[in-house]
Amino acid sequence: MLVRFSNPYKNLSDYFSTRNNFDQLLDSFFNDSTCPCPSNDKILKSSIIDKEDSLLLFVEAPGFTKENIKLGLNEDVITVSAERKADTLNENSRWILSERAYGNYSRSFQLPSKINSANVEAEYKDGILKVILPKAEKILPKDIDIKIK
Repeated sequence: MLVRFSNPYKNLSDYFSTRNNFDQLLDSFFNDSTCPCPSNDKILKSSIIDKEDSLLLFVEAPGFTKENIKLGLNEDVITVSAERKADTLNENSRWILSERAYGNYSRSFQLPSKINSANVEAEYKDGILKVILPKAEKILPKDIDIKIK
């Protein structure tokens, strides 16, 4: 006889974590690992550092070419987009295993301060995109003199 006990104090996050692991196990069992399947897991991981005069954005984008990465800045939102095309096989080849991700990837970041868009710099080296976002100068309050005529 099967007896199940219910624990009302069990942490809900443990339940969802276990369920997620079980779903991943089933997915890996039923998925065909020989077909090229696009995946966006763990792509474009990022870090943002707040310095006194600028923000630094680092984006992991290994395997992309500089020409396939695009940056867009709209007020205080920066968007990083990248594209990787799928590998093609000739007629005498077949997939044994393909875990490489391909497709279009995009991430947008709400920045905590206004940016001087005229002085933004970006460089791509060793799979890391570094974007220097200079902060816009703060507009200080100003007293206005009233003239008598």
